[in-house]
Amino acid sequence: MKKRNFHSIVKFSLSRKFRLQSTALLFLFSMSSCKTSSDNENSVQSLVKVTNSKNANIKTSQDYLLIGAQGRAGKGAVFKCNIDGKNCIEFLGGNIKFKAPDDFTEHSIVLYPRNRFGSSLLISNGKLLIGSLGRDNKKVSDAASISDPNFKEDIGTVFQCNLDGSNCVEFIGGEIPFPKPTNSALKKISLFTSDYFGSSLFALKDKLLIGAAGRNSADKDEIGAVFKCGLDGKNCVEAIAGKNKASKISASLAKYDALGSSIYATNSSLFIGAKNKKGMSGAVFKCNLEGEKCSQLKGPNLKLNENDCFGSSLVGNASSLYIGSMGRNGLPPHTPYLYDIGAVFKCDLNGNNCKEIIGGANTKSVENLGLFFRDYFAASLALSKEYLFIGSIGRKSETGLKTGAVFRCQLDGSNCIELIGGRNKNLLEVDGIALSNDDLFGSSLAIVSMPN
Repeated sequence: MKKRNFHSIVKFSLSRKFRLQSTALLFLFSMSSCKTSSDNENSVQSLVKVTNSKNANIKTSQDYLLIGAQGRAGKGAVFKCNIDGKNCIEFLGGNIKFKAPDDFTEHSIVLYPRNRFGSSLLISNGKLLIGSLGRDNKKVSDAASISDPNFKEDIGTVFQCNLDGSNCVEFIGGEIPFPKPTNSALKKISLFTSDYFGSSLFALKDKLLIGAAGRNSADKDEIGAVFKCGLDGKNCVEAIAGKNKASKISASLAKYDALGSSIYATNSSLFIGAKNKKGMSGAVFKCNLEGEKCSQLKGPNLKLNENDCFGSSLVGNASSLYIGSMGRNGLPPHTPYLYDIGAVFKCDLNGNNCKEIIGGANTKSVENLGLFFRDYFAASLALSKEYLFIGSIGRKSETGLKTGAVFRCQLDGSNCIELIGGRNKNLLEVDGIALSNDDLFGSSLAIVSMPN
C-alpha cells in the first residue's frame, strides 16, 4: 500500500485552519519528549544521577538541560544548558561535527538534511539516546544509494552517545540493519519509508521502548507502533500495533493515528500517545506494561477538539502525569491568533482527574506567557524535582523568526517563565548562540545530572 506523505498529515492542526509553507512541513512534527526509567525509586522522569561521591555532603554533580532542535542547520541538533538556562552550548549535531568514536570499527556520524536529529531524547543505562526520525537507510549524499531500489526515506533511527557527547554511534535503525535476534522465535525487523522510528523513547528496567509513529499495519497506513528492545539494542520486537497482528490495540486504531508519538510508564501502566487520532484531536492509551489491555484516557475535563494533538508529549513523576496537547486552541473559540497555541494537562497517575493547567483554555496562563498563534506549546515535556520544562517549537523571536523556545513552570503550572529561546534571547546571546528560523528549538527535552 502506498504511504501518504507523513508531513502532510502529522501536522498538528493547520490542515483545516491554515496551511503551512512546504518548508515548514518538512520539520513541524515533534513527537516526543525525553524519557527514562519509570521506577518510583527514580520517580522524576528524564532525571539520571551519575556520581561517585563518597561524601553525601559534597556536591559532585550538576544538573543539565538537554534540548533537541530537530530543524537546526536543516539536520537537527542537541543543545546543552545549565538547569537555569545559562551556559548553553550547541552540544551535538547541527553546526557541530561529530568526533570519531574510540572503536575504530565504528564510523563517525554524518548527518544529512531532513534527518531531524533530536526528535527525541532519553537518558538510559548511563548513555544518551537521540532519536532522528527523518534518517534514511542509506546515505543521501550518494547518488548510487538514492537510485538503489532498496533506498528508503524517513525510516528513522536512534543514535547513542556517552553522556559527555563522546563515542556517538548509530545505535538502532537508519543505516544500521537490525541484528538477527538470538531467539530464533523472533523475526528480524525491517523498517520502511516514513516509519519515523525514533519518534519517542522510554526505558523500563531492562527494556527500551521506541515509538515509530508512521508505521503501517497490514491494512492501515501509519497507525503507528512501539518497538521493544534490550537496553543493548538487541532482540528487538514490534511489540505494540504496527505490523504485529497479535496486538489487540490495533483494532482501536485508524489510519494516520500515529501511535507512539509519546511514551511514558509507571510501575504498573504504560501510556502511549496517538496525537493524530480522531481528526488530530489526539489520544493517550493506558495499557499494562506488556502493551495489552489498553484503554483510551477519557474524562469530563478533557473536552478535546479536532486538531488538539493531545498526547504529543508525555512525562510524569511519583504523583502526576503530564500530557502535552500542542495543537490546542485558546479562548474564546475561533480567535485566529489563539489557534494552535498548545496546552499542558495534569492528571493523576491513573490518567484520571485531568486538568488543563497551562495554555489552551487556561486563559490566565495564556495571557501571562503571551502564547500566540502556532506556538505549539507542549511539543515536548521534561521534569526535574522542582520544575516542569516545556518545549514550544513554533515560538517566534522578537524579530519574527520561528526559532522555538523552552518554558519553565512550577509543577502545579504556576510561576511560568520563557526560559530560553523565543522572545527571551538574552541567555543565548550571552553564550554566543543565535537561533535561526525553523530550528524547532524545544523538539525534545531531557534532564541529566553529571559529575562536575
